[in-house]
Amino acid sequence: MTAEMKEYKYSPIVSNLREKVIKEAKESTQIDDWFLSQHLMEVERFANLLCDKYPDADRDVVGLGVWYHDIGRLRGQDEGHDVYGAEEAKKVLGKEGFAPDKLREFMKFVGHIDVKILNQKVLRPRYLRQQMR
Repeated sequence: MTAEMKEYKYSPIVSNLREKVIKEAKESTQIDDWFLSQHLMEVERFANLLCDKYPDADRDVVGLGVWYHDIGRLRGQDEGHDVYGAEEAKKVLGKEGFAPDKLREFMKFVGHIDVKILNQKVLRPRYLRQQMR
């Protein structure tokens, strides 16, 4: 199944990083074929729906959360993949010239994600569809 490559309104830096992660996901032997199209792309779609609903949300910060949260999984790092992703994003974003204030916001955002709650409720498509009505 091919992942829908819808474009969202990210800064050029985030758009470029998104494309790199998509390329890495397509080439990764560490994830199942469905992971890009049925997980990452769906999480991005729901995250952007929420950004549309809450226009004060920083779409770049949210988008980075989508793409870097699971980057460890693409590299065979299942245990602690979220922490791995946050640290990887921090390294990459600094090199790419991402605004320091946005980087701090991103790191704060990543540090407050409660994976148990997300897995139980928030990122389940059915729950999100109900919330978007």
